Amino acid sequence: MSQFDAFARYYDADYGTVADDVPFYRELARRSGGRVLEVMCGSGRLLVPLAQAGLRVAGIDISGAMLSRARTRLQAAGLLDRVDLMEGDICTAAPQGPFGLAIVAINSFMHLGSAAEQLAALGHIREALRPGGLLALDLFNPDLRALANENGALALDKTFTLPDGTRVQKFVAQQPNLAAQTNHVTFI
Repeated sequence: MSQFDAFARYYDADYGTVADDVPFYRELARRSGGRVLEVMCGSGRLLVPLAQAGLRVAGIDISGAMLSRARTRLQAAGLLDRVDLMEGDICTAAPQGPFGLAIVAINSFMHLGSAAEQLAALGHIREALRPGGLLALDLFNPDLRALANENGALALDKTFTLPDGTRVQKFVAQQPNLAAQTNHVTFI
């Protein structure tokens, strides 16, 4: 069981409507000419619009619960048979390629907690890409002054409603280590 399985229930209500990056990835995928791999694909937020655009798409995620949500989303869109879903850890194995483009969207790469994990993931992504393939890596660009003021205290980040009507308050605590270039974030 992945640590991200517990978050799956809340993910789409929290991030599922984010779509401003879809046109960028769709155009990049078209230009790359080849299969597209979404690394840490979660609930399929990008997989659906990319498959709807006629692209050959695959997704890998360590969380079985997130992949279950991706399957449900793809099935509802009539795309399940057009997308390959793989449960696996990008830090330990490369997906079967070759791919023309690999995407790590919406700060997902930052869930890899050490430089060793990050380097392993990048190595496996490189292995899955064809020669000349592209990697699109979306990373948060922090405001270092704002992070320096974080002290680990819980703060209300947002309130949202789940499909069953449950209201959720999302609290966040950040503990940055500027020297180590890390930020431990707790969601409650």
